[in-house]
Amino acid sequence: MHASQPVFTLLDVCRSIQRTLSARYGSPFWVKAEMHKLNLYPASGHCFPELLQKENGQIVAEMKATLWRSDYERINRQFLQIVKDPLKDGIEILFEARIQYDPRYGLSLRICDIDPAYVLGSLERERALCVQRLKEEGLWNRNKNLSLAMVPSRIAVISAETSKGYSDFMQVLRDNSRGYSFYTHLFPALLQGEAAEKSLMDALQAVRDFPLEFDVVAIIRGGGGDVGLNVYNHYALAKAICEYPLPVLSGIGHSTNLTVSEEVSYFHAITPTELAVFLFRRFDDFYAEVIQYMDDLARLSRELLASEAYRLENLKNLLKTPLMRLKYEASALGQWKNRLERSVNQFIKSEKDALKEQESLMRWADPVRNLKRGYSLTYQGDKLVFSAGDIAQGGLIRTVFAQGSVESRVEKVLVSEEKPVVPEKDRVSGDANKV
Repeated sequence: MHASQPVFTLLDVCRSIQRTLSARYGSPFWVKAEMHKLNLYPASGHCFPELLQKENGQIVAEMKATLWRSDYERINRQFLQIVKDPLKDGIEILFEARIQYDPRYGLSLRICDIDPAYVLGSLERERALCVQRLKEEGLWNRNKNLSLAMVPSRIAVISAETSKGYSDFMQVLRDNSRGYSFYTHLFPALLQGEAAEKSLMDALQAVRDFPLEFDVVAIIRGGGGDVGLNVYNHYALAKAICEYPLPVLSGIGHSTNLTVSEEVSYFHAITPTELAVFLFRRFDDFYAEVIQYMDDLARLSRELLASEAYRLENLKNLLKTPLMRLKYEASALGQWKNRLERSVNQFIKSEKDALKEQESLMRWADPVRNLKRGYSLTYQGDKLVFSAGDIAQGGLIRTVFAQGSVESRVEKVLVSEEKPVVPEKDRVSGDANKV
């Protein structure tokens, strides 16, 4: 069987493929793909990128490439000038290439040039789609609408411990001249590269385990170009920030174009230092309000005391006339009291004297006493007789003595106008004789 058919060596086959490819793909052409790994070898300066294409998250094509030192240095300078970031892993590129085939190393693409403008455009397209989706879902302003603590002193910091931005942020917080006290805790995370998005989201989730321990979350990163910041335009990370229960503060680089993660944060700063200054201003504003309240309280207290002093002085003046009147009335009342006491005492003495005279007269007028002195009472029937003319001749009368009584019949009545003669010893002195 083999005798009737030609037999080729492996090298023959490889050279045939090489000639065919060289004839078919003699001219360079432009290709777009994701540069999964740059694979720069510092010793030689050559790169051996790994290129791939994804659809619906699945790799549908993959190929190796070469980027010789001279081409790499030229392209990298263009990236630093236009993209503000070096050529690196995980970016979508539009590149000029030639197909090359080597019998030993196989098929690959030789990269001759890369368009930095396409990289920027690709990033911007991804960013625009992320913004549109977040707004359509009503998430865009959710984190911005949270309430920030008046004095946000407890800060969960998401950064890399070796990050220059993190170092600057912490130094500014520690060296503040006002002596403000901050509590910070670092939740380490990767800040760029293919694994950065998951690492950042894991750190955000870790902070959620301490819901009452922190006032804010600060994502801190040093400077970098747009390509290095592309992870912050990814939908998943931006959505996580939108839905986060604490205000998220971001200070992730010096780029003039804001990333989506920065725009949806409660507050974003261009640099970590500026973010620290924002926190100081919150303290300053609170301190200024406290001082203002203290000044207002002192001023209002002074005004109130002055007002009350003025009112009391007016009341004092108003009370002077009544007080003087009261003093005058009190003095007059005292005089009337003395006069009344004298009058009452005189009246009481006079009444006592009159009572004594009445008492003396009553004693003299006592019928029992007079009967004992030899006088008698004459009754005609039950009526006391005061005059002889009141007695009927022939009538019965009863004469009452101190000891007993007698009954008599009247034989003759003698009426006389002369006054009765009272023995001297039976007379009473003074006005008693008139009774």
